[in-house]
Amino acid sequence: MPITRLVVDDFRNLKSVEVRPGKDVSLIEGENGSGKTSLLEAIHTLGLGRSFRTRKFKNLISYHQPAFHIYCDFAQQGIPHRLGVTRGRDGTSLFKLDGEVINSAADLAALLPCQVIDSHSFQLLEGGPSERRAFVDWLVFHVKPNFRRVWSDYARCLKQRNSLLRSDRIQRPDFAIWDNALAKLGGEIDSYRREVVEAFESITRNYLKECDFIESGHFEMSYQAGWDTSKPLLEQLDAHFERDLALGYTSLGPHKSDVRFTFNKRPLVELFSRGQQKAVITAFYLAQLEAFLQNNPRDCVLLIDDLPAELDEQNVQRLCKWIGNLERVQSFMTGIDLSLINRIWPARVSSEEEGARKLFHVKHGQITEQPCHRSIP
Repeated sequence: MPITRLVVDDFRNLKSVEVRPGKDVSLIEGENGSGKTSLLEAIHTLGLGRSFRTRKFKNLISYHQPAFHIYCDFAQQGIPHRLGVTRGRDGTSLFKLDGEVINSAADLAALLPCQVIDSHSFQLLEGGPSERRAFVDWLVFHVKPNFRRVWSDYARCLKQRNSLLRSDRIQRPDFAIWDNALAKLGGEIDSYRREVVEAFESITRNYLKECDFIESGHFEMSYQAGWDTSKPLLEQLDAHFERDLALGYTSLGPHKSDVRFTFNKRPLVELFSRGQQKAVITAFYLAQLEAFLQNNPRDCVLLIDDLPAELDEQNVQRLCKWIGNLERVQSFMTGIDLSLINRIWPARVSSEEEGARKLFHVKHGQITEQPCHRSIP
């Protein structure tokens, strides 16, 4: 069980909150502006060092307070830990695990894998390539141990090459060392991504087969590397040098990759209603988590903001079944009224254990636990 106790101080309108979440799922209901999404933000900040709603951390600190503090007790592979995050208005930040300082947000992210589904998740279908790269790379980061180092080295080389491209005092031979490094590292990144996409695609098909609104046909997840892979990247960097020089940046490489989701050769975004898109997007995220669980021994936290929104009862029931069947995933769901989810949550042995499923009500930044009725088989 990832989180057994959560303490939040001076985070948005959560002044002083302590929650003991459900082992499998915590249902968090309340009116708009009550603070229920802020609780998800706090968990996300604990897991990644930042909010999923804003990059401006000062907006997260309660009015007239110097800093926010978030702590949790959690366990991974049966080993208990204490994790804490503090960020101040003066720009200071402190991440600590069991009393020891964590030096980077990447180190933090590896400890408590956390994924979020909210209104922004529609960008997976509607947004640009960067949204889809981030989605793929979340999984690559957690299942390919060397990816973090390789990507960091690639980003550093890319920054240096782009800087040289904007300089008028650098000769073509001076780029050789960076082109060679980018080509080598880019090939490794591409290999990691392809392995992950292949595994993810087959799992996704299994989820989509259960969606009765999807007619028979062929789902495809088309991965595009960011360059023509029929030719070596190094050769193409050389061939496109003059164009890159004119642009002032490197136009080819894994930083330009994309993933396209199609069904019967048509983009998914063109085929379904808003509610159906949400069901499909949720299937993508759950397939991602299933691939994670197959390749990483850690437990995972799933945050879902306003699950019932835009969904009919049939789709709500389908998604609850999917989520409830995921082992080693602790879910937190928000909504104005979660009585339907509380009633139809799928019954299984683990979900009916004492404290496995909990219901919380949020009002004016205060959180109280409510009676949680037993699921109907």
